[in-house]
Amino acid sequence: SSDLLTFGGGSTGVTISAQDAVYTRIGRLVHVSGRFSLSSKGSATGTANITGLPFTPAGTYATLAGGSVAWYANMASVNGLTTLGNLSATTLLLNIPGASGITNATDANFTNTSAMYFTYTYIV
Repeated sequence: SSDLLTFGGGSTGVTISAQDAVYTRIGRLVHVSGRFSLSSKGSATGTANITGLPFTPAGTYATLAGGSVAWYANMASVNGLTTLGNLSATTLLLNIPGASGITNATDANFTNTSAMYFTYTYIV
């Protein structure tokens, strides 16, 4: 669907040309892997989120769990990306690591042809 990626919670005009994701759950542990390619980043603005996790992370475990972006293309001002869950939500934040911490990726870091492969492992 076109709302796999949102900016500030909105997906106006976001068009995804290819996407797929899989998950494996063993007990309380869930591992998600996915990919997407954009053909338009749309007009929504704000913090970038990947939506549609299969289960809601348990309590504070969302911030203790994490993942990575193994590959990305056509991104602006990005020197690496990680994934981090949102508390009590089925969405992932995309973060740009830096020397003094992380910054949330936003619509400004995406282009109309951005693409990525991501993973996230968490506890439910």
